[in-house]
Amino acid sequence: MKFTAQQIAELVNGTLLGDENIEVNSFSKIEDANTYSLSFLANSKYESFIYTTKASIVLVNSNFIPSDELPKTLTLIKVENAYESLAKLLSFYENIDPQLEGIEDPVFVHKSAKIGKSVYIGAFTYVAEGVHIGDNVQIHSNCHLGKASKIGSDSKIFSGVKLYKNTKIGDNCIIHAGAVIGSDGFGFAPNKENQYQKIIQIGNVIIEDYVEIGSNTVIDRATMGSTIIRKGVKIDNLVQIAHNVEVGENTVIAAQTGVSGSTKIDNDVMIGGQVGIAGHLKISKGTKIAAQSGISKSVLKENTVLQGTPAFSSNDFKRSYVLFKNFPELKSQIEELIKEMSSYGVNIKSTGGETADVGDLVRTIIVDSTVVARIKRSNIIDNANISNGDVIVGLSSFGKANYENYYNGGMGSNGLTSARHDVFEKNIAEKYPETYDHSIHSSLVYSGSKKLTSIVKDSPLNAGKLVLSPTRTYAPIIQKIMDTVDKKQLHGMVHCSGGAQTKILHFIDALHVIKDNLFETPPLFKMIQEESDTSWREMYEVFNMGHRMEPYVAPELANEIITISESFNVPVQIVGRVEASTKKELTISSSHGFYQYS
Repeated sequence: MKFTAQQIAELVNGTLLGDENIEVNSFSKIEDANTYSLSFLANSKYESFIYTTKASIVLVNSNFIPSDELPKTLTLIKVENAYESLAKLLSFYENIDPQLEGIEDPVFVHKSAKIGKSVYIGAFTYVAEGVHIGDNVQIHSNCHLGKASKIGSDSKIFSGVKLYKNTKIGDNCIIHAGAVIGSDGFGFAPNKENQYQKIIQIGNVIIEDYVEIGSNTVIDRATMGSTIIRKGVKIDNLVQIAHNVEVGENTVIAAQTGVSGSTKIDNDVMIGGQVGIAGHLKISKGTKIAAQSGISKSVLKENTVLQGTPAFSSNDFKRSYVLFKNFPELKSQIEELIKEMSSYGVNIKSTGGETADVGDLVRTIIVDSTVVARIKRSNIIDNANISNGDVIVGLSSFGKANYENYYNGGMGSNGLTSARHDVFEKNIAEKYPETYDHSIHSSLVYSGSKKLTSIVKDSPLNAGKLVLSPTRTYAPIIQKIMDTVDKKQLHGMVHCSGGAQTKILHFIDALHVIKDNLFETPPLFKMIQEESDTSWREMYEVFNMGHRMEPYVAPELANEIITISESFNVPVQIVGRVEASTKKELTISSSHGFYQYS
């Protein structure tokens, strides 16, 4: 049957652009269209096809503006919603052919059954006692309508559908081939011999108006009462709805989903394919569940979007997926690090994790290890031996050691949370909400001016790579120091982590530590100070400021340690000294000022 563009435009209340007399006789996808066919463009990702399509007529949204030249033979019909208009045309096309009427032979119809006007019943269908069939119902071949079942007016039942007794189908419903409505729910009770005794299911299924049920879907009857599918629900093929479930109005359920017994699904819920929903739950109105999700607890907040197994917020799932899909690569990197360290005589066996306060980093991922070592008591370096006359050898935290692949900005884990928020701009919070603790006051969240890609003066790395430089390990250097130097002259060793340059105060008494030859402040810490406006005094308390490992040694040992560190391409220098005092105190003298701590 042929239709002109003018006739189609009138049917869909559209605006015609082109030849009103052009005729079409079929529907087609825009990318596969032939001459004299009608197609549509509703999704912009298919727009490229409209400039090469062979279709004669294309339905487009009213806001569509071509970005290229359209085929000269193409007529457009602009409508408010192209997809909705296509659905209207397809429905019109489907109903052009006259509706079937009458009862074919052979069909069994019980004498008590009531059959409405203009009904069609296909061959080999069984209509049991007390069945009620409304007007204009279409029942195709090989169907079974159980005792006292009811089908409302204008409904269509396709071949092979089985309705168990007392099933109630509303008006204008469509049930596709092979669906089974009203079969026994999965109810069994174990006895003392652990044998399962069947629990008889005496309820029924109620399908309200305008429901569509896909092929080979099964909806079990209730143990008692009714399994209810409310008005306007659309259920795909191969879906299992268990006993006593209630599905709210205008809910859609995609293929291969299973809903366990007594779960209540509210209105306007969208459920993707292969979703599993546990029993006795409540799914609130407007919930959206992504494909292959597992729902193990009730969803009490309306309009929640869920994904994963067990399901949680879809946005969090997608961001988490970026992390856990990289676990194999992360594991490989850790193994490569362990292998590389072994080449320097540092033998590491991978173990479990530690408990640490890592601020808001735990919203993404943390990989920790508990470090356990066996060492001779005589080889232990005891900071209690730090004494008057010692010099402090500082091993830099920045640069590129020969066991590192890239320049290292010098960041350590201590102060990292503060640095990230002080340096980077606010839109990072919007783009990566999983990277901060939402209990932090908004004024403190990413309050800096830098983008991740911002250029940093005198640095080979951008701001993001600079701040997120991995904490340098000194293990190869320390291993060589321990293997070669006279440990009697190695009086102490401080890793400037918590407390940074003031950490030494935890280990001394009646000594004055003077640091007056520090490394020039690396670009990373200059940037942090400028962005945060933190005082230089506090910077030395929080950040390592250029060196993060400091052996305290007899003066004659210093050059040997310097030579070892330089062999690994790690800058090193004497940064200070230890003097006698009546109290513990620390003095830091640098280009930024003179600071005393105690």
